[in-house]
Amino acid sequence: MQFRAPRERDPQQAEILPRLLYGPGLPRVHFCAARLRTRPPETRSGLCGPTAGTSLSVRFSGYSFGSVRVDGITYDHDLIIDGGKIRKRHKGPSRKFRDAYGHTPLSTAEDIPWRCRRLVIGTSAVGALPVMNDVREEARRREVDLVILPTAQAIGVLTETTKDSNAILHLTC
Repeated sequence: MQFRAPRERDPQQAEILPRLLYGPGLPRVHFCAARLRTRPPETRSGLCGPTAGTSLSVRFSGYSFGSVRVDGITYDHDLIIDGGKIRKRHKGPSRKFRDAYGHTPLSTAEDIPWRCRRLVIGTSAVGALPVMNDVREEARRREVDLVILPTAQAIGVLTETTKDSNAILHLTC
């Protein structure tokens, strides 16, 4: 993929763009999921995400009811952070349990990122996301530490250290 300089030379943009693309010690540009984003030098591992077996940190720069800002991108849906990769939580498989819990719970029917030592679950601003017992039992069976906290506190835990940690963050309720 070739990069072209902007046609109109905005002095600020003309100065920043080459530094982002080529500057030593500065963030490299990543193209993942058709989004342009930057990562700090310590987390660089290629143009399309991490290599297997590496632990990448994600940077949280804001959380409010219904949205979270991670690595400079604002998300307004539930997230799964799996080895530094961010994806949307698909809760369809758990909807069949909604009537029993009054809310769509987190169940093992979903694609849970188990390949970690610690799984952090953010249960919303007020802790409304139910976590089914089968998730707790599966975590125990896989010897994964399960940390279940309201989302703001879960983000605080992830900010301290994301090494060998994955997360599921519920943003509303």
